[in-house]
Amino acid sequence: MKKYFLLTLFLIINLTLTGFADGHTLKTDKQFGLILHIDPNEEPVARELSNIKLLFTQMPNNFDPSQGSCIVEIYKSDQLIYQQDVFKDLQSVDDIHFNFTFPDLGIYKIKVIGKPDQSDSFQSFNFNYDLRVEKSAKSDLLTNHSNIFLLIGGLFLLLLISVIIIYNFLSHAKKTAR
Repeated sequence: MKKYFLLTLFLIINLTLTGFADGHTLKTDKQFGLILHIDPNEEPVARELSNIKLLFTQMPNNFDPSQGSCIVEIYKSDQLIYQQDVFKDLQSVDDIHFNFTFPDLGIYKIKVIGKPDQSDSFQSFNFNYDLRVEKSAKSDLLTNHSNIFLLIGGLFLLLLISVIIIYNFLSHAKKTAR
């Protein structure tokens, strides 16, 4: 029984943790290798600016980014929320980055799609990253705590008013009974 419990626990952990982009996840597609790096600390924060870097680890010797496009698309629930050609006006393939603010907590898909202008420039590439945004901005946490304190305060006030009404009702009932 203990063996089945440990096996089930192991499977649950693996199934819930796999498939999401972790810090510096390397993906390869034909001739290209790409690492997605996100600041701050590989853990984007909802409603705070994140710096996203694309680090090509392998590429053909004759690769020239000006001979094509590299479109980055960010999806939330299969809806496109961001799109940019990161090869446009690129100074160096070693410095591909852009800023993005993830609007909410949740799972996002980041697609990096490279296409040559001419078929002999380079082979097209396609990378997909699933990213979980689990942290919220500090201001959101304060707002959430404020809402909790308002709820607790409101419940306490409601309880106090109920006690006063019951006390007055009982006091009035005693006076009437005499």
